Amino acid sequence: MASYREADVNAPLVSIVIPCFVTTPAQQALLDETLRTVQAQSLTEYEVIVVDDGSPTDIGAIVSRYPDTRTLRQANGGSAVARNTGIANSRGENFVFLDADDHLLPPAL
Repeated sequence: MASYREADVNAPLVSIVIPCFVTTPAQQALLDETLRTVQAQSLTEYEVIVVDDGSPTDIGAIVSRYPDTRTLRQANGGSAVARNTGIANSRGENFVFLDADDHLLPPAL
């Protein structure tokens, strides 16, 4: 489980930024799968930021299964803009960028 909590005074080592534009139930399932692979990391000093890039579907039910994951919502601007939004709102010293259909192996961080 990620170690990010609002009360933490130390910045996480890694910020994982996941931009997403989810339009179908299949894409919702892929986002859930991506978040599960992030949660399985052997390194625990990370934060997860999902940037909803104006998805017409609600991703809240999916992201709420991962309580240490923050969600930012913005008008659709594309994945590069969403990644920059994630960076601007992160606390990490390093970044990992995942798409909403990627897998992250447990020792990846």
